[in-house]
Amino acid sequence: MKRLYPTIVFTTVGVLGILVSNLFGRGICIFRFLFGIPCPACGMTRAHLSLFEGDIVNAFRYHPLFWVPALVCVLGLLDKLSNRVITVLAVLAMVVWVVRMTLLLPNQIEPMVFDERGIVPIIFNWLWSR
Repeated sequence: MKRLYPTIVFTTVGVLGILVSNLFGRGICIFRFLFGIPCPACGMTRAHLSLFEGDIVNAFRYHPLFWVPALVCVLGLLDKLSNRVITVLAVLAMVVWVVRMTLLLPNQIEPMVFDERGIVPIIFNWLWSR
């Protein structure tokens, strides 16, 4: 059962993300909701939707690591998912996130867009306006 956890988690999160995105036209990113900035996984749902439509170029544009959840699921099913692999993939995700934040956020390219409706930006704006 342990080797099925990655597949169950990624499938559940993916299906919920696609449903919420399609039903409400809005993502389910709690990180963006709180901080107003994209999380390391922002764009992953759009990347998978593009992939399902056969648009690999846009899948990479929305998130260059869209292939990682599938890899984690396969490795989990094959019982080859070690702590070392998880660490390497987590570091890779953080590096890609920092690069995307540095290069893309200032240009306001979706999904790398600042959301001033985030809770932390609202609090900061309120504090600085006093």
